[in-house]
Amino acid sequence: MRKIILLLTFCFSSSIFAQADKIVVENGNSGHRLKVNGKNFMVKGMNWDYYPIGTNYNYSLWKQSDDVIITALDAEMSLLKNMGVNTVRQYTGVPAKWIKYIYEKYGIYTMLNHSFGRYGLTIDGTWVANTEYSDKRTQELLLSEVKSMVTEYKNTPGILLFLLGNENNYGLFWDGAETEDIPIQKWISSKRISVKTKPQTKLEKLKLQFGMRHTESSGWLKITHVLDGGLAAAAGLAAGDLLGSINGQRVTNARWDKVLGSLHEGQSMSICFYRDDLMHERMAFLEASQMPAQYELSPTNKPTSI
Repeated sequence: MRKIILLLTFCFSSSIFAQADKIVVENGNSGHRLKVNGKNFMVKGMNWDYYPIGTNYNYSLWKQSDDVIITALDAEMSLLKNMGVNTVRQYTGVPAKWIKYIYEKYGIYTMLNHSFGRYGLTIDGTWVANTEYSDKRTQELLLSEVKSMVTEYKNTPGILLFLLGNENNYGLFWDGAETEDIPIQKWISSKRISVKTKPQTKLEKLKLQFGMRHTESSGWLKITHVLDGGLAAAAGLAAGDLLGSINGQRVTNARWDKVLGSLHEGQSMSICFYRDDLMHERMAFLEASQMPAQYELSPTNKPTSI
């Protein structure tokens, strides 16, 4: 899914003309270089916004009086300048005169960020929570908004770059901007993607069923992660344990596949491991119901229209 949109942050190879600075992105044998007035420019930046204690996302500094804005900017930007910050990332909506103020008083540039449909958008008067970038109307709207942004801000002293999007790959198939589990069941009947069960060998199934990760440690198989719901978790294994044997068969990193391959569903097993130099033994049972499902996802050739 992440490959659907590879780049939503565009660096413009053409110059961004401001009254005082000439800013370009050059591409040479050593890669891309950001230059300001002919000199290499290293961005030392951070995301910046302003929400006084007791306010929420509905608050906007730019809707306050000039006196309130100046007080806030002087307090914040003086701290950032003292930290060595030379660039802040801000979302669209900040008036150009305050970008200029921040730059001319504190020498701090602004990277202006258009969300590029990351959190939904309105098309023909209808709110669309899930942006479909293959839709022609969506493309026209977003490109029009970006062109308007560049036209409005391009001659503003203090503008360094324009940034498009914010982790947009995470919002392609979710219902809005909330974080949630991948909705596999919903996708199964979706026209957006094709979902099918991933074929697995017996060994791959057993590894998934065991549910742990490991590494080699001085000839031992050392457990690094135990996954919830797996056989290892059910047997009481934990990160840091040294796995000694299963059903009397010596376990090492090199022998792990061989030992697992000798097991079968419905079999009980004795697991011997060491924790804090003490040997422990646990009994476990291989059940088919413990097998986690895996799917292969691929985009369809006919994206759903808005």
